[in-house]
Amino acid sequence: AGTMAQSNQSWGVMIIYALVLGVAVGLFNGVGVAILGIPSLIFTLGTSGILRGIIYIYSGGRTIENFAGDFTAFNNASVFSGITLYFAIAFVLVLGIHFILTYSKRGKYFIAVGDNINGAILVGLPAKKTKIVAYIISGCFAAFAGIIFASKYGQVNIVAGTGYEMSAIAACVIGGISLTGGLGDVIG
Repeated sequence: AGTMAQSNQSWGVMIIYALVLGVAVGLFNGVGVAILGIPSLIFTLGTSGILRGIIYIYSGGRTIENFAGDFTAFNNASVFSGITLYFAIAFVLVLGIHFILTYSKRGKYFIAVGDNINGAILVGLPAKKTKIVAYIISGCFAAFAGIIFASKYGQVNIVAGTGYEMSAIAACVIGGISLTGGLGDVIG
């Protein structure tokens, strides 16, 4: 999408292109974890390394910058009295996902599979399919975040996001500790 932005192609096509790639990566991760049974941490970190290598080869190790056209114009766009477009999009997405997870039958599947996959299987939920869909959605959101990053900063740096995976893992571990009742439960 960054190279497309350099050549002043339609930003709608760039967004669709990036989202399709995000869905493909999510599907790949979902199949690897749900169908092949490879632990999610190992598989997704491996995929991340492979994708970084592909991006490095594709870009020649250079930062892609100097986007043509109005792709970076969204950076300063506001929808209402100082509320930026990006904040409004994030707010709507978080609110929408909250309602889906809280009030829909399929949303409850994600919670059940994420909380206790063996229990979800025992009650007949489509656990593998739900996992794959979760990874596809995650890939789509990651691609969307990449689009926003590129639009906001006007460049795509090949090392952007390096180290974020450890912050995400730490957040999940700490969140898991607080949900289970403390570090003693995790160690024990």
